[in-house]
Amino acid sequence: MKKERSPNIKLDKNIIVLHFTIVACVILAFYVAFVIRTTVVYTHLFYIPIILAGMWYYKKAVYVAFGLGVVHILVTFFSPPPLSIDVFGRAVIFIVVAYVIGFVSEQRAEGEDALRESEEKYSAFFKTSRDPVFITSKEGRGVDVNDAAVELFGYEDRDELLKVNVPDLYKNPEERRRHTQLIDQQGFTKDFAVNLRRKDGSIINTLISSVIKKDGNGNVIGYHETIRDITERKRMEEERERIFKDIEVKNSEMERFVYTVSHDLRSPLVTIQGYTELLRKDIERNETEQVKTDLKYIANAATTMDLLLKDTLQLSRIGRVTNPPEDVPFGEIVKEALELIAGHIKSSGVDVSTANDFPTVHVDRMRMREVLVNLIENSINYRGEQPSPEINIGYRVDGGETVFFVQDNGIGMDKSQHKKVFDLFYKVDKSSKGTGAGLAIVKRIIEVQGGRIWIESEKGKGCTICFTLPIV
Repeated sequence: MKKERSPNIKLDKNIIVLHFTIVACVILAFYVAFVIRTTVVYTHLFYIPIILAGMWYYKKAVYVAFGLGVVHILVTFFSPPPLSIDVFGRAVIFIVVAYVIGFVSEQRAEGEDALRESEEKYSAFFKTSRDPVFITSKEGRGVDVNDAAVELFGYEDRDELLKVNVPDLYKNPEERRRHTQLIDQQGFTKDFAVNLRRKDGSIINTLISSVIKKDGNGNVIGYHETIRDITERKRMEEERERIFKDIEVKNSEMERFVYTVSHDLRSPLVTIQGYTELLRKDIERNETEQVKTDLKYIANAATTMDLLLKDTLQLSRIGRVTNPPEDVPFGEIVKEALELIAGHIKSSGVDVSTANDFPTVHVDRMRMREVLVNLIENSINYRGEQPSPEINIGYRVDGGETVFFVQDNGIGMDKSQHKKVFDLFYKVDKSSKGTGAGLAIVKRIIEVQGGRIWIESEKGKGCTICFTLPIV
């Protein structure tokens, strides 16, 4: 459907000029024909209103040409020389000329309207696009930008942003050269991933879609580029990958946990099953002393199983049943832990020393007290034959990180055991007391607090258990 052109002031002026020109030409025609007595010269003047009508009113100029053709025929008919076939031919030429001029003018006007409409649509898109849009020169200067680009890069206004060389907006300016080479080769790029730099120096992750701009001769004069900020999306993707990795780690830990629990619980269960059968036979033989022995082994196995189940339950509850973390001086937690096991420390003859200026930590106070009690008792139990056993509780700063530690001068352990001792129910000395779950529980508590734990030790040279915590 063709677009209707509404009249305006300019068209009204054109009507006046056209009407005046038509009237003047008609008057001149009568004057030339009846006063000067010729019908040849005046017809050339008729092309003036025909051309004006064709440029201004397109194919409607045919009506003007038709009217002037009739005037020409009548003038020629009523004035000498007499009417000839050439008069009708000239009238037809008026109409043909009017149609051609009108048709060409209309086509040109429609093209101009389409171009104007396209430019208006592009201008509206350029200004209102939520994605930053850049128009750049081939040399790397900004020609125009929209408001979204100004906002993305953190500049005050368009003029300030346009003063910046486009390569300087790239984190690595060499990336701009590679980018433009790719555009020149393909004519466009779609979702070219690159890191850009904002005015304040912060880096944003973006995808840039670009297309070449050419002049009328087909020469490249610049680029039209649309930028999409994917910083948040990339952060979420990285977070998702981290979560997936954590889930994989947790699944692996769960598999090891289930295997360890099922394996270690089976041992006392097998003991109970075996001595139950022996107990039945000893009762049948009425061997009282042997019955007592059987019952003792069954009771010991049941006690061991009970301890294993309790430790397993405690480990499974860590992270689910917690107290709200609080800001507390680490020295207070150390003091509370030492008070809880003061009797054990005194009876073992161990000399305990502590630092005086511990930092404040943000932790579950009760759980951390449990960690210290466990580590101190562990040092006491593995003091060996040391004549002057010592335990030192302190902290140090390594590379800006605060590291807490419980250090002893006991039997120590080989480096091959440093990671294994944190496994559930693992015991360096199989004959030692306990289930071997202590350090596994300690490790789990530290990780829930947001820290990490490791061992620094050599065989026969004491042991230092180190861990980190959130510092206030």
